[in-house]
Amino acid sequence: MPAERLGGGADRVACQHQVAADGKRGPQMRRGLHYGGDGAFAFVLYKAELREFGIAEGGTLSGEAYARITEEVLPARAKKRAMHLLEKRPYTERALRDKLADGAYPQEAVDAAIDYVKSYGYVNDLQYAVDHISYHLADRNRRRLEADLLKKGVGKDLIDQAFSQCYAGEDGASGEGDSAHALENVTENCALVVV
Repeated sequence: MPAERLGGGADRVACQHQVAADGKRGPQMRRGLHYGGDGAFAFVLYKAELREFGIAEGGTLSGEAYARITEEVLPARAKKRAMHLLEKRPYTERALRDKLADGAYPQEAVDAAIDYVKSYGYVNDLQYAVDHISYHLADRNRRRLEADLLKKGVGKDLIDQAFSQCYAGEDGASGEGDSAHALENVTENCALVVV
């Protein structure tokens, strides 16, 4: 919901409990904020944040509080979530966007988190493609690798660039990794790519 709608005044808040099924820990209670007469979902806040901003069901939320939540609290939390996800495994930009959106972060917070992790090089679709190609080169052909990467949200131009980097130095390599010698050279080239 855009901040302009609040216009510095206040809007009615409806805190609704939502049960999120989590296979590891069982159902968890989440409080979602819904604004105004349309009841559109805005974002999820933790209990401590609800207390900090004095938010209660049927209460009001000032424009300043809304701005602080959407410009400070949620982007900071989305950045932390993105970093936590990236500790476990690499993600493509699209996969990370989808994962954050599944966590009910507003688009602005997702954009801020993606910009943050990209600025440090933690999300790099080209490097992801190079790593994926080098890892699966022995058991998948080029067409299958391209399809896998496209499905993960890597653009066709980046996929072509990754294959070019992996096959750099190959003399007439077909791109299929057919011979053991070609596979050895390609794997070596892929491992040396630093972006």
